[in-house]
Amino acid sequence: MIESAAHCLRLTRILSAIAEANVGQPINERLANAESLAVKFISHCISAQALCRGTRLQELKADFTDPTSINVIIRAALESVLTFYYLFAATSDEDELNFRHDAWMLADLMARQEFTPTSEEGRRKLAEESAFIERLQVKLRANRVFAALTPKQQNGVLFKQRWKMAGWAEIGKEMGLDENHADTFYSYLCSYAHSGYLSVLQVQQARTADAQKLLVAGSLGVLTIAMAHMIRLFSTVFPRCADALKQIPEAEPLIQMWITVGASTMGSDAASGSGVASASPERD
Repeated sequence: MIESAAHCLRLTRILSAIAEANVGQPINERLANAESLAVKFISHCISAQALCRGTRLQELKADFTDPTSINVIIRAALESVLTFYYLFAATSDEDELNFRHDAWMLADLMARQEFTPTSEEGRRKLAEESAFIERLQVKLRANRVFAALTPKQQNGVLFKQRWKMAGWAEIGKEMGLDENHADTFYSYLCSYAHSGYLSVLQVQQARTADAQKLLVAGSLGVLTIAMAHMIRLFSTVFPRCADALKQIPEAEPLIQMWITVGASTMGSDAASGSGVASASPERD
């Protein structure tokens, strides 16, 4: 865990440093969303690392390691890097990039239309977004990638908030994760996010500080793998950041090492050691 913690912290500093190189550069809506998603990812990573050092609340005399919250945050970080890859870096085809980005925006905007506004401002916002939704649907219908989908898939994109044409595990394997990281360990993290039985079982079993830290060790390794991928992806999408990355000589060997770990089964042994049982927790 010590090596993962040190490397994760170093990679977080590297990503933060290269992101600064893009500040003030003119970008379009898609790239602005890519930047914001990367900020979301960095926030998850910093919060998870802070929690790994211990949760303390003097008023309650609480001092413990919180693997449950850490695993929920790391799952969010993993989904952030997978989303970044799928939306912004998996292809160089402009039509495909526009289709994925538009479908992603449409899905959540349509979900928010189902909310009940409690203020005049809320009602005004939903009305504005309703008009934007119609424009997105028109734009999607004109996209050649959308035109190549089956009628069922098209209907799912336009009206049922289905923005991914692949599952998380498939996206993870396409990005470069091995089966255990892309599927098994992701399922493990989902159990914590959905309050699955496995997460409760592990809380029952992890009574000591050492046992709690053991539950965190494998997850922190996954976070470090995700960080290495995000640096590589971010510098691919933003050329100025790639130039900045070249100015950090020690970065590339560290990035490549953790990407290699993520592509091998040895890096996911900690998941099994932490108690990933044969039951399959629900995933969304």
